Amino acid sequence: MQRDGEMGIWFENMEKMDIQAERRNTAEARKALAEKEQELEDMKQELGETKQELEEKDQEILKLKEELLKLKERV
Repeated sequence: MQRDGEMGIWFENMEKMDIQAERRNTAEARKALAEKEQELEDMKQELGETKQELEEKDQEILKLKEELLKLKERV
């Protein structure tokens, strides 16, 4: 059994890798991921603000409905 030659053949048949290109691709992918994560955080913040505005509008609607009922009772 020849173990030494087997490894040489295995590596010989591998595709050649451009390590610098792989590093660039990895760096670009990490940058894109960071940008998307920031975009997600911005969207979450905007969603929170929109929910707050919606809750405030709901409170305004409830107050207006109460005022309307009071006015109807007077009439």
